[in-house]
Amino acid sequence: MNFRPALSWSNALTCTLVLGCIALAGMLLRGKSAPVSVNLPALMGRAVALPSNSQPLPDPAAEEELLSRQIPVSVLNQARTLELEVRSVSAAAHCNIVIDWGALESEKIDREVPYALSWTPDLRPAASVRLDQGLRWILDSINDVRLAYVVEDGVILISTEAELAKHTSCVVYDFRDLIDADAATDYTRVAATERMRRLLFDTIARESWTENGGTTGSIEVLAGLFVITQTAPNHRHILELLANLRAARRAKPTTRLSASAGTESPTTRSSHDAAETILHQKVTTWRLSDLVTSESAMRNLSDAAKIRIYVDWNSLEPAGIKRNDWPRSGGTYEDIPLGEAIRMILVPSGTLNEFTIEEEGGGLVIGMRISTQLCDVRDLIAAYVKAARASGDTRPLDVVHSEAVEHLKIMVCGLVDRTSWIENSGSVGSINEFMGILAVTQSSAAQARVAELLHKVRATGLAAPTTRASGR
Repeated sequence: MNFRPALSWSNALTCTLVLGCIALAGMLLRGKSAPVSVNLPALMGRAVALPSNSQPLPDPAAEEELLSRQIPVSVLNQARTLELEVRSVSAAAHCNIVIDWGALESEKIDREVPYALSWTPDLRPAASVRLDQGLRWILDSINDVRLAYVVEDGVILISTEAELAKHTSCVVYDFRDLIDADAATDYTRVAATERMRRLLFDTIARESWTENGGTTGSIEVLAGLFVITQTAPNHRHILELLANLRAARRAKPTTRLSASAGTESPTTRSSHDAAETILHQKVTTWRLSDLVTSESAMRNLSDAAKIRIYVDWNSLEPAGIKRNDWPRSGGTYEDIPLGEAIRMILVPSGTLNEFTIEEEGGGLVIGMRISTQLCDVRDLIAAYVKAARASGDTRPLDVVHSEAVEHLKIMVCGLVDRTSWIENSGSVGSINEFMGILAVTQSSAAQARVAELLHKVRATGLAAPTTRASGR
């Protein structure tokens, strides 16, 4: 496989030249009422990869079909090396998996590196897991360096996180319909464009953008067309966000979560119910030492409970739950519920750190499920503006609109897990408004509380200040 380097100066120059041509064509199209013979079919309403880039656009449906394939848990932990284990999984899932040994060997991980999970897989004949979950278990078992995977052209590529961050592509996105819709809700096109940029920076791999101090992603804008450099997974997230925004725009105004919110499926509920059953099981004898890290304590608990417990530390650490933290208390416990023991390790100070626990393959998977959900508040904003006008407020519409949005953001960030929001110097949650729709990035538990809060606001109304200025 040919590994693609980060976007070069020549590719960047090509991006700029192509963008100039696109802008010129766009101005011609806007300046004439009759159709113009310009070959831009791919740019009207969807994204297109630039000619300088050989990497196709991500296909979310194809990726989901691949990663959702079930593999027997029995194939895990059978091989003695990482290379042989990946081969076994590749054969079980009937797919191609390639390991970038050049990147791994630069981190002192060679083909003969010993491989073993830190727990015993469920060996029941019917036990199975999704391919992506199995890969996550395997890669996280290598403690020396962070490994990850990406789907490229239907092939799963395994490498280091640092190396995969260099696999970027430059894609042109046509946001003009969304920019126009946002500008129609009381903003200028310039303001609407900047709000879209901020939405992307805050909701799609926030730390990857150069604007936020990262080294991977960048955005250039001209005539409503966004030229975005990002990794393939993040381009897939951008496509999903665009589809969800367009769907929310067409929907009837409501404060309920849109379909893009990823509402809990029957499968997810079943997993939660199965996890609850396991969490109520008693651990006969368990000793918690205050001289080991949280990661080691979880492994000891897994052995004592004779249940596989997988902790996704990469998702927990941004929320303040660290694998190298030290439990604040120790002792020997008899017949303690497994769920209580887990919380003693992961939340020793009784803070509001939240994580999800699900059953998978007969064991438990613990992590922080962070997602971006869309919540339509156009009716709340409209009611606020109407009340302001009824009270004699003559300020420009965009000022009153912004004030209503700011009231909502302050209310949500102040009443739901206050210290978790980036707006309050936290590291998990963010909230942005576009076209009268709130894009809320938070944990699943916090998302539910945001929805409940907005439901209450809808019932009582969004209060407007009693004293208003007549100008800006």
